[in-house]
Amino acid sequence: MRNEKIAGDAAFEKAERPNKRKELMQRYTGTSADDCRIMMELSAEKNPGTTLCEISLILAEMNHLGIAKKSHRQALAKAGRNALNRLAELPA
Repeated sequence: MRNEKIAGDAAFEKAERPNKRKELMQRYTGTSADDCRIMMELSAEKNPGTTLCEISLILAEMNHLGIAKKSHRQALAKAGRNALNRLAELPA
């Protein structure tokens, strides 16, 4: 019974993933490129690792759906570089 529940939960999560990726993409690309950059940079300050993951998911979903939005891609790349730099900093 327990294995069936685990398998059912895993199937449910797998079914929800594309919706979450699409929802995440729409949250950031549904705004202006400047708003997208600002939101991601603020997120990078608090949670740089999570931000990098979100940026990669958003860009992958944009590629999958064939969405160009060059200014949004540049904003996401800039925020990703900031997050990566934040992760590379040594704590004082």
